[in-house]
Amino acid sequence: MKRKYLIIIILIISQFLIDFNYAQCTNSTTMCTSLSTSNDSLCTAGNIDINIIGGTLGPGSKWELYTGSCGGTLITTTTSSTFSNVNVSSNTTFYCKADSCDITSCVSLDVYIVSPSSDPTSLSISNDTLCSAGNVDFTVFGGSLGTNAQWELFENSCGGTPIATSTNGTFSSIPVSSSATYYVNANGYCNTTNCSNADITFATSSQIPANILTTDTVICENGNVTLSIDGGSLGTLSDWIWYDDTCGGSIIGQGTSISLIQTSTKTYSVRAEGYCNTTNCVNTTIRTPPHYIELDSLSMDSVMNPIDSTWYIPDSVCPQSPVKLFAHFTGPFPEFYSITWYENSCGSAEIGVGDSITVYPDSNTTYYARVVGQCGASLCKSIMIKTKDGSLAPTGIIASHNNFCTGGSTTLSVVGGLLGTGAQWSWYKGNCSGTAIGNGSSINVTPASTTTYFVRATGSSCGNTPCTSILINTYDLNIYHSPLDP
Repeated sequence: MKRKYLIIIILIISQFLIDFNYAQCTNSTTMCTSLSTSNDSLCTAGNIDINIIGGTLGPGSKWELYTGSCGGTLITTTTSSTFSNVNVSSNTTFYCKADSCDITSCVSLDVYIVSPSSDPTSLSISNDTLCSAGNVDFTVFGGSLGTNAQWELFENSCGGTPIATSTNGTFSSIPVSSSATYYVNANGYCNTTNCSNADITFATSSQIPANILTTDTVICENGNVTLSIDGGSLGTLSDWIWYDDTCGGSIIGQGTSISLIQTSTKTYSVRAEGYCNTTNCVNTTIRTPPHYIELDSLSMDSVMNPIDSTWYIPDSVCPQSPVKLFAHFTGPFPEFYSITWYENSCGSAEIGVGDSITVYPDSNTTYYARVVGQCGASLCKSIMIKTKDGSLAPTGIIASHNNFCTGGSTTLSVVGGLLGTGAQWSWYKGNCSGTAIGNGSSINVTPASTTTYFVRATGSSCGNTPCTSILINTYDLNIYHSPLDP
């Protein structure tokens, strides 16, 4: 019973729909159900074909295509199932009905003109030079995104699989671990643009120098000194920066070496400063000695009078006796200087250094002293030491023969020396004391064996001179007998 009623209801509804369709259309025409096209989104203005889906045309009827509204502006008509080469220049809604149907029966189709992307003009990086691996941000400048497009970021080539995408032109926190070129383009419905690119470089750090080389560590006032880097290396966008005294103070130059005029003792420092780092400092001190000083005077040491135990400075001394000389100056003695002594002329061969020396004049002699150092010398001061009429020790003994057989003789003669008034040469055997074996500038001796002979001047007002000696070597004569043959 229920199935009977259901069939009746379906028949009633079907008849209603037929009556309704025929109410919109005449001439046996039935309306199409929809419109379609192969491309409802165009990147540029052009022509499309619009297909009519469903419906039938009665005798003498045709399909009509409108824009604006159903029954608005008639664009074209067709009796086939396709409107061919329909021009589209902007976003448009197309309406379709049969001419035998009223304006309430249209079906519609939306067709769009979509936009292409344009090339980016540049790619900016938040930090294009890195000292170590890290994250950076990329920003696209210029260009525009078209319909359904996005910015795509690539590493080392313009294409392939993007490492990131963006719709707002910013790629945030992109990890970078090595130097590379990055590319960006727009990729969307209509097109893929050309790329713009930017480079990321990995910078190097500077290394601290080993030390500072100098032309000298002691430079005179107003002299030139050159300081040079020894060791170390400069990193990216780095340079050597020189400072007066300590690093961070007054900059006095930059580069691998600098030249300066030295005015006083100073410490100089240098370090590498650059993009990635600033190294620790190394330093050196250049000493500038003060100006030399002038000596006040020279003097000789005093001696004690054995009669009354008083000290006095004698007018003269015996030849070759020790005399201590002193140099006198006022104030502190400057560093890097010394007092230098000379005999007979200032600047001749140096005979001693210090504020006092001991000399042994053998005749009237003038001694000179001055302050000498790396940065100059003072004027000389002088003192004359007068000697008395005394003898000078001989410088040697010469023998007419030596190294001979026992029983032979040789003549010994004085070499050098000088006799004072009333003095004579005295000869000794074995040692320089006791009774002399002879007098005079020469003596003939016949040693019984190898013997040492001595000579000195005796008898002057200054007393005896030191002795000079010679060794005379003799050999015993040995006679050997051999038996006669029979």
